[in-house]
Amino acid sequence: MYAGLHLMSFFKANSTCGGSDLNFKVMHQNIRSVGNKIGQLECVLYEKNVNVICLTEHWLSHDKMDALNVQGYTISSAYGRQTKAGGGVCILSRQTDSVGIYENVKFKKYNEELHFEAAAVTVSKLDLL
Repeated sequence: MYAGLHLMSFFKANSTCGGSDLNFKVMHQNIRSVGNKIGQLECVLYEKNVNVICLTEHWLSHDKMDALNVQGYTISSAYGRQTKAGGGVCILSRQTDSVGIYENVKFKKYNEELHFEAAAVTVSKLDLL
């Protein structure tokens, strides 16, 4: 179906918040270079109605992260390598999401190129990290 996207993982949470039922979907994708897969990724995100997408191995350097443009989504947290090629992690959240406020959890002091690369957000309405 989507040639460049394999073994997608999904997490779905149903919760009640303020008397309203919330349906929250998180997707993980080891993207192995996001550059030529944006169109496929956008199709999957739209089709599956995903709130948050976690990408590993995006292969964008730290200074190229702003170039990541997935229609309808914003970078909420990200790490890109500064010297070595490959790697990287990021979390994108849907711009029109009513589920909650996504706050970037600061991992900068813990990230170490080639050893520990992390990104995290909190979702306030669901009390999730």
